[in-house]
Amino acid sequence: MNVFVDFQAVKEVCIQGVRRTSVFMGLGVNAALDPDFKKYQLLDVTPIQFLPSDVNEDTLRRFKSEFCTWVVASGLRELIETFAVFLDHVHYSCMLLSFHGKRIDVAELFSKNKKFCRDGVKDKITALKDAFGIAPAHPDMLLSINQARHCLVHRRGLVARQDCAGGDMLSVKWPGFDLYMAHTNGQETPIPLPMKQGMVLQGPGSINVRSTVRSRDFAIGTLVTFSPAELSEICHFAIVAADEVISSAVNYAQQMGIPFKDSMPLDGNGRKLAEN
Repeated sequence: MNVFVDFQAVKEVCIQGVRRTSVFMGLGVNAALDPDFKKYQLLDVTPIQFLPSDVNEDTLRRFKSEFCTWVVASGLRELIETFAVFLDHVHYSCMLLSFHGKRIDVAELFSKNKKFCRDGVKDKITALKDAFGIAPAHPDMLLSINQARHCLVHRRGLVARQDCAGGDMLSVKWPGFDLYMAHTNGQETPIPLPMKQGMVLQGPGSINVRSTVRSRDFAIGTLVTFSPAELSEICHFAIVAADEVISSAVNYAQQMGIPFKDSMPLDGNGRKLAEN
């Protein structure tokens, strides 16, 4: 019996979820930040109204601020849940590959996979590493985002003691990148993102990108908030983490001596069919 595992199709589970998250957060956050968008009633004319249609500007700003928090909470929840489903697919694929050269034990396969699917993201990451040596490069950063999601979903973003891992701060970290101009004299000029207007740069020099680690610390009693640029980087981080997991899965398959289809050259994203 031959079993084929398409790692690119597995990664696509994460990519599609990230795109969905990015679009939905974009629609919601942009509406919340748009001063001209003021339609908060479900219907303009209806016998069912929960609030008056002529609230003052301060109340409307509060509505939109709370809406922005709700959108981010929903977006990060979907992002983490998407990544969890992606890990489920990775686990199932590697369970299949673990039977390479042996008869597949269907009962063991479904029993272990069922337990894995019930676990949270933290336990999924640990289980994949313990069983197959598969892990993203920065699991601590993923888990910090998950903790922010947990705070947003369960406490409306208001940081409590249980969010702070024994300290006084909820620390959220993720990889980002900085754009800058490197001048020939050795100086650097940061280029802020996003740029709403053009920026005049005095040359000569070159435009470069540098990876960095973003960090946001939220004290107990404060509200968890992220800018659109930060949310965009967090979404990108999920795709990068998925790439790292797929690369680890490919390495596991290679260590098992599982052949790959010659017609599909292997690249860093695992775009190849593993055959058991």
